[in-house]
Amino acid sequence: MNKQQTAAALIEGYLHQQHINPAAIVDLARAYQGQYSQLPDYTTTQKWLTKLFQNPVVWQPALFVIEMEHAASNFPPVLAAVPKEELWQPQLLQIAGVNGTIGISNYFEIKLNQQALIQLYLPTPHPLAMALSAALSGQLAQWDS
Repeated sequence: MNKQQTAAALIEGYLHQQHINPAAIVDLARAYQGQYSQLPDYTTTQKWLTKLFQNPVVWQPALFVIEMEHAASNFPPVLAAVPKEELWQPQLLQIAGVNGTIGISNYFEIKLNQQALIQLYLPTPHPLAMALSAALSGQLAQWDS
């Protein structure tokens, strides 16, 4: 197994621990982007998510977020008062923006204005899952342009 496959397996394993499967990320991205553009078939979208997991621009910050999530319980009180997501927002935005700035815009749009979709597809509004959905929705938007 090469490092991209190992990283993808680690990310998928972490998401599984959070009760989030890759299909939920695909579904959220498709539901969001489907409001604005035509979509390729579902299988194509699933393949794109697999490629995202293996992209170093995605897996490197994703693994950082996962490690920070694990370390958060040991943060000093000053950092414990800051919402965790804010501490690793640069990494989340790097993931969301892998296909350009539309992914970053989509991240904030999904996070702030698409609560109904989040609740429909994600068991918890996990920031890593939302960043991956935003990255995938950015790729879907580019496919339609």
